[in-house]
Amino acid sequence: MKTIFIGNRLNVLNAILESKLNLIAIFLQKDSYASKQFQTPINIPIIIFDNKDSLINEIKKYRFDLLVSNGCPYILPISKLKTHNQVFINIHPSLLPKLRGKNPINGAVLFNTNAGVSVHTMTDEIDRGEILAQIKIPIKNLPLSLLYKLCFNAEAKAFKMALDSNFIPLNPKPKYKESYYSRPKDIKTNININNKELIRKINAFSIPQQTSKIITKQGEIQVLKATTIKNPYLDSIAKDYMNYEIVEQYENKILIYKDNEFLELEIYPKEQIKHLHTRAILWGGGNR
Repeated sequence: MKTIFIGNRLNVLNAILESKLNLIAIFLQKDSYASKQFQTPINIPIIIFDNKDSLINEIKKYRFDLLVSNGCPYILPISKLKTHNQVFINIHPSLLPKLRGKNPINGAVLFNTNAGVSVHTMTDEIDRGEILAQIKIPIKNLPLSLLYKLCFNAEAKAFKMALDSNFIPLNPKPKYKESYYSRPKDIKTNININNKELIRKINAFSIPQQTSKIITKQGEIQVLKATTIKNPYLDSIAKDYMNYEIVEQYENKILIYKDNEFLELEIYPKEQIKHLHTRAILWGGGNR
């Protein structure tokens, strides 16, 4: 099959190169990890794209049987591009139709649900089409950065599964509840929500390129990670602290007492830590 690849990730592209597919063109998003790291194979054109119109015009120049999308940032007009017997597939890091949209891995952590990957036929709509292969990845005990890696590795495995089945849709169809998630540009939340929800919202964006901004009495704080600290000694001194009080400041972290628990917040960038003083109150009335 004459194949073209479009995207910003490498695992699926490498799987195509290792397969018996005839890869005739590679389209990589400008300034993406893939465009910076990919080593050009001999005699395969590499097209770097940075806008939708130029990408579509370049696609039209090729006669192909299979188009593979993996991390393409644009919604392609499939009904206008597709000709008879062509196959258009996309590899998406969620268990479709659950968590359609740009940021499903964040969404899996945010909503405390299984992550995974899906291979599906493409339509004019976002992450629609028949499901060809799926792999489920439970999120328990996985930090966000590792979850990203595992999902992107699994994308290549799911692609091989779909290829081995000749891109025949799964039967029966997956029955995951449909949802959509796209990460906002500015991720903010008040510190006064319950601890479990606060930790989940922070850890759903716990890589330096993202991070949550927590709104407090002391201003907005960028927090990379959050966890509950359970310790008998801390329990014995809890009575000495007010709610939302900073108990300790260390490294790039603060320990706060909140709603009868001790929470450790990792501050990012670490320069913010100098503005967060021990005994300061982060919410509500009262000062030390």
